[in-house]
Amino acid sequence: MSSVAFISTKGGAGKSTVSVQYAIAAAGEGRTPLIIDCDSAQTSIHVWASALRQEKSPEIRTGSYDTIAQQLAAAAEEGFDLVVVDVPPGGGQIVARVASLVEHILVPVRATTFDLHAMRNTMDLLRTTVDDTEPSELACRNALGKAAIVLNGTPTRPSASWRSDIEGALAQCGAGGLDIVGALADRAAYRVSIEDGRGVTEERRDTKAAEEVLDLYRNVAALERKRTAAVRKARGRK
Repeated sequence: MSSVAFISTKGGAGKSTVSVQYAIAAAGEGRTPLIIDCDSAQTSIHVWASALRQEKSPEIRTGSYDTIAQQLAAAAEEGFDLVVVDVPPGGGQIVARVASLVEHILVPVRATTFDLHAMRNTMDLLRTTVDDTEPSELACRNALGKAAIVLNGTPTRPSASWRSDIEGALAQCGAGGLDIVGALADRAAYRVSIEDGRGVTEERRDTKAAEEVLDLYRNVAALERKRTAAVRKARGRK
């Protein structure tokens, strides 16, 4: 089983939307994902699913600071092979707790001046959070070592100079060493599909949006495979 958290200390980064789209894509690719929604401060994924969603996968549960460790440990025994955790914005104990426990952290960031500037707070949080994942031989120096970037709301046709500017801005806010594993353009399909209780990979009305989400899933899956190989090596397995 693999665990992935979507973390951003800034509200409005698209964290919940991206995490739902990612988990739905994973289910479409044959995975058995579980979403743990730890964001009770606003309209949550759990409320969205209860009101709008018809499909049973991915399963969605609520989580908290007190329960998240036990929920992650129990998920594998229940047959889930992927756990996606959504956390509230603004940081706090629950965010640091999740960041310390999951194997992969994805940081959604909108490509705007304000969002990129605010991203430094997220980097500082991850940099000061201990990595408690197992096995201990693979634990990073801090949670920032297992993080990657998801660009959100990008131009539909980004230029090379735009990408260079974004990479420079990420470097200035302390995220220059992180991989960019996905880029979701500013497309109405993401909003419309959520309003329909579905994901873009299920609706397939906008094939470009669906491909963007699938590319994100596949890039993170590559990180999962890399970690699995490293775990086997650390444990002396072939």
